Amino acid sequence: MLRGAVPGRAVFNGPDFEPLIGVYGTLFFVMAQVLNRIRFGHAPTTPICAGDGLIVAGGLLVAFWGG
Repeated sequence: MLRGAVPGRAVFNGPDFEPLIGVYGTLFFVMAQVLNRIRFGHAPTTPICAGDGLIVAGGLLVAFWGG
């Protein structure tokens, strides 16, 4: 069978990048918040802190979910 000829089948059979993407997204967001605080002096408000928690929880879920 030709690789990539069947819709919905993975063409790339390399390592699983989902955990890496979860960690990358979380770290990117956290670093953006740190930069915002250090460079611009803006402290996050309560809704932003709640959103931060959801983003970090989602990144950890993607990174460490056992499925």
